[in-house]
Amino acid sequence: MNKKKVIIFIFITLVVIAFSITCGKTYAKYVLTRHYEVTFSSLPFYFDAEAKATKNDYIKEEDKNITVEITIKNNDGTNYNEYETKYEITCKNSNFTMTGTNTGSIENTKTDKKVTLQFTPKDEGQLNTTEEIILKIKSTEPYVKEIEKTISIKVKEKISIGEAINAEKYGMKVKNYTTEKVEVGCWRLFYQDEDYTYLISDNVINLVQSLENLYKEAGYDDYTGADVSEVGQGLNPMLKEKGGFSASNTYKNIKAVAYLTNPDQWQKYKSDDAEYAIGGPTIELLVKSFNATVEVEEDGRRRISALGVDEGVGYNNAGASGLFLPNYNHGIYNHEAFKGAMWELGSPARLQENGSTDLVKHVTQEYKGISDGGVNMTCSVRPLVCIRTSVFESNYETSLVDE
Repeated sequence: MNKKKVIIFIFITLVVIAFSITCGKTYAKYVLTRHYEVTFSSLPFYFDAEAKATKNDYIKEEDKNITVEITIKNNDGTNYNEYETKYEITCKNSNFTMTGTNTGSIENTKTDKKVTLQFTPKDEGQLNTTEEIILKIKSTEPYVKEIEKTISIKVKEKISIGEAINAEKYGMKVKNYTTEKVEVGCWRLFYQDEDYTYLISDNVINLVQSLENLYKEAGYDDYTGADVSEVGQGLNPMLKEKGGFSASNTYKNIKAVAYLTNPDQWQKYKSDDAEYAIGGPTIELLVKSFNATVEVEEDGRRRISALGVDEGVGYNNAGASGLFLPNYNHGIYNHEAFKGAMWELGSPARLQENGSTDLVKHVTQEYKGISDGGVNMTCSVRPLVCIRTSVFESNYETSLVDE
């Protein structure tokens, strides 16, 4: 073979090899692409799940347990008996004890599978702790990923006003609770029971607008009594017992109370140690605080004994005019510096003879007591912070000063 033929042979050979490699790469790319599509797009997961609880808010001391029904649904409505599907149900945060069978297999048929379990909150469940009940479903079918569904249940403690303790300290300054210190001046001890400690702003804060404008701007105009927060209802126990927090209560004053007692509205006054903050005390908390400090009824002071509720409407006047002497207990009830100020309480006033339902309870410096005010009046508040008494004793008790 001469030199020219050798060169031609080598050239043809190289062309054939190059063509083969190119075709191989193209074929490989095609196969990988098809494999990708088949693996992740063409193999559906036929099952989905729904989880429903009898209620999503557990109130400690009121509810014994929660029933959760989980339905595992066959989306396709077809039999797929070739592969096994298993489920597992667990509690993420361990605030609940689970009763019932929480694992098993799902028959791959057209029939939905229902699993019912009971969840009982443990004693250590804390206020506003969220428990997540997790359902996991896993199929043995190739390339099918495990799916997970979650249902959340909030563990709440029953909010109530306990018996007063340490009343001799009411009005003292809490020096190391400093949230929004410039605005509030300082925080003072307002009330304390075995479970919770309440601090009140030393200053009256003028919000400039009327209470009605404020609650409308914040989205409370469609609220009813049933929409008032657990805090608002728990700190108005007499009104709650009389049915004042029903869905049929659509009065302006109940919308105002919803605004004043919703912790979401007053977050800026809450520290990490606090349970919540609201726009001010309720009339029942105020009366409990004041009465606890009056050991001997003298010097113009006497206990408030006539507090009551008009059926399903609001609180009466409680006969409290003239009792809040200026600067008594460092002015946590009344202060000379307020100069005629009125500050709102998170409680509705009674239904007046003229049919008015726009009145809330408030404290007036001029009358040295509790009176009624319309929601169309300029609103002033003394924010209130709630801290667990155990936390207060650990972190704040030593900072109390009588000044």
